[in-house]
Amino acid sequence: MLLNTAVDVGKGVLFFPILEKHGKRTALAYLAALIVEVVLLDVGVLALLMIVPLAQQGVDAGQASVGWAKALGSLAVQSNTMAYQIGQMSLGLGAVFLCLLLFRTRLIPRFLSIWGLVGYAILMAGTIAEIFGIHIGVMLSIPGGVFEVGLGFWLIIKGFQPEAYGQDS
Repeated sequence: MLLNTAVDVGKGVLFFPILEKHGKRTALAYLAALIVEVVLLDVGVLALLMIVPLAQQGVDAGQASVGWAKALGSLAVQSNTMAYQIGQMSLGLGAVFLCLLLFRTRLIPRFLSIWGLVGYAILMAGTIAEIFGIHIGVMLSIPGGVFEVGLGFWLIIKGFQPEAYGQDS
């Protein structure tokens, strides 16, 4: 999850100058959504890292403190889960705006931007379901994940559409 921080912030920073030319508010919204996502994921990681000192505290304090250590450990795991789901919801919301901009400007083929729009809407539905205890989020994250992989390959192989910049092929 910590490696994801560098990747997502890097992705937002690299996309910003390109997106800004076509929609400054959308570019800022996407960058802000990615920052919110990585902050929440990192908070979740910190919650998980607190389990180690809690376990050590429980061992050192004896039987009386084991109950508290278990309760706080469980709270740390639940905090990580909730931070992850809300972070993914933030990513989905920002990426919906990204895909709408990509669709409108034709920086990438429209079928790809529609796939991303649908995939991220499904991702947000999955995160909401997970928050309410319906465990279908992993399944519903697949379309957005396929879009991210497809977009990466598309940009490596073809790049953005030159026509969107008013250039000839």
